[in-house]
Parts: sequence; structure tokens; C-alpha cells
Amino acid sequence: MSIIATYVKSPTETLLYTLGYSDWVDADQSEVLTGASTTVSPVTVPPLVAASAFSNISNVITLTVSGGEVDTTYTVQVTATSSLSQIKEDCLQFILQEPCA
Repeated sequence: MSIIATYVKSPTETLLYTLGYSDWVDADQSEVLTGASTTVSPVTVPPLVAASAFSNISNVITLTVSGGEVDTTYTVQVTATSSLSQIKEDCLQFILQEPCA
């Protein structure tokens, strides 16, 4: 799997990111999202936290991303599961920089 997007943030920011999966699920089969999870690497202190929530109505996954260590590049793997037992993995990259002075 490849990185689908790269973002720059500071450790003090808490930001929302939304991934759409309407094109991935099979609407003809009434398929919907049934789960979402995230894995962050590398593990640092303080950690980058990427919490996921999903909607089976709009077939989107929303990530809340916070924390992290300055001068670190993180990969967040997002795993989506569907009602037809499909599994899709996408990766996002986060580059942590100092906040503006």
C-alpha cells in the first residue's frame, strides 16, 4: 500500500481528517463500513495519536490526530472493514514541525 496523502502539523495541534470510502464499498450489494482502526509508526514519546471513528451511513472514516514529536515523520495506517468482509488499508504521512514563532 502507498501513502495517499502527506500533512504537516505541529505537536500542539489537534486536527480532523476525513477519508471517503463510498467508491470502495459496493452500494448495489448494500455494503457499508463496519469498522475502522489505526496503527501509528514510529512509536515516540510523546506519541502521535490517531483516533478513528466511522460512519456506515456516509461511508467515511474520520481521524482525530494530535500530539507527536517535532522533527519526526509518522505513518498512520488506516484499516477499513466492510459488511461484505472486505478489508482496505490506506496510509497517511504526518510530518511534525515546530509551531510558528
